[in-house]
Amino acid sequence: MIDMQCIAAWKRIPRAAVVSVVDAVRNRILGFALEIEKRAPDAGESPLNLYPLPQETVTQIFHTNITGNVQNVATGSTNVHQQATITVERENFEQLEAALLNVGLVPEDVESLKRAIQKDREEQVTEKLGGEKGKWLQKVLSKAASGGLSATVDVASSVIVKALSQYFGWS
Repeated sequence: MIDMQCIAAWKRIPRAAVVSVVDAVRNRILGFALEIEKRAPDAGESPLNLYPLPQETVTQIFHTNITGNVQNVATGSTNVHQQATITVERENFEQLEAALLNVGLVPEDVESLKRAIQKDREEQVTEKLGGEKGKWLQKVLSKAASGGLSATVDVASSVIVKALSQYFGWS
């Protein structure tokens, strides 16, 4: 056996991958800070050693915004895809709403979808993502692309389309 040493090693990382990571970190930290501010607006001005929120609440906010709803991470692996299971029964708008809120949509977005679905039914739109539903999806994905959701565009589009497919029975 010959003794050898590794002198150098490298891996090229695409710029888009680095931008995506920085964007995800920024969005999660911003979400965490905004949630803390929403629950305790004067938290930044509180005296030292005085906690404006109970530690359990801060821990819950941290886990919701920073680590998300999945507690496992594939480290050191390639070609790994992790995704939470989405289950929406056909025509069950409450389950659809819960899935959409979980991906970072706000209640106004969900209410807007409800109106779009109703309008498409009244106008008898037959295309799966045509009519007002399609316009709504474009608007929401644009929001995700600009960092307006807690999820990235690829995650948001995947979850939203899957939830809509289950709701309408397309799958």
